Amino acid sequence: MNLSLHTTYTFSGGTPATDGAFEAFVAQVAEELGKIDRDDIDITATVTERRIVFTLFSEEDEPLTDDFLAAVRTALHAIPCGTAGWERMTGQRIEVHDGVLV
Repeated sequence: MNLSLHTTYTFSGGTPATDGAFEAFVAQVAEELGKIDRDDIDITATVTERRIVFTLFSEEDEPLTDDFLAAVRTALHAIPCGTAGWERMTGQRIEVHDGVLV
């Protein structure tokens, strides 16, 4: 089963909110995932919406959702990127419908 996590981003502080800045951000996230050996997580991005979809490709019937979320959060923090509100996604029952976390 594959899992997908849909996320959107806003830039704050002194970072310009340009398409190029977002593309660079996406590249950094991908690089950080590679550094922690999570090549099983794919990234697709919609620049104009500032949206990233992280997809975990797994042959397991029930992939480890917490590990997937922890890897994405670790990559984001390494950039650094804040993840306010993330706690409500972890330590709770997370439902998966057709491979999408809800």
